[in-house]
Amino acid sequence: MKAISCFRDVSDIIKSGVQELGAAPTEVQKVAYQENNKKDGKALFIIRQSVDANILEKILDANNAKKVWDILVKSYEVANKFKKVKL
Repeated sequence: MKAISCFRDVSDIIKSGVQELGAAPTEVQKVAYQENNKKDGKALFIIRQSVDANILEKILDANNAKKVWDILVKSYEVANKFKKVKL
């Protein structure tokens, strides 16, 4: 998953999320915000296309790539801990 996100140039959005605009944004800030929203949408699409149907159910309600990534990290951490205990 990390390789795909780096290749598609969306890994920074997945890690940090999209910063909200302030009260009086400049034109440069508006353009950057729109570009980051596009990257966020691309990241959401990539992640949702890459996961299993069982995992997809967990992430469908999340509305940005950062939230989806955090859900995935928690899900797989729990699964890995369970496997260690099981062994």
